[in-house]
Amino acid sequence: MSMQRKTGAHLWDAAEAAKLVREFPGGKTEEEFISDLVVRSAIERQLEIFGGRR
Repeated sequence: MSMQRKTGAHLWDAAEAAKLVREFPGGKTEEEFISDLVVRSAIERQLEIFGGRR
């Protein structure tokens, strides 16, 4: 894969991760969010992807 294609793929991954970080909490209150390990873990994973850690 060329460097340009890799860069494009990384940018797409980062944009998708950012979108999911905004969507995953839904309408949860802060208390609901804090007590939901699954959602917190999913968001943490998307932040890793956003930051470039695969």
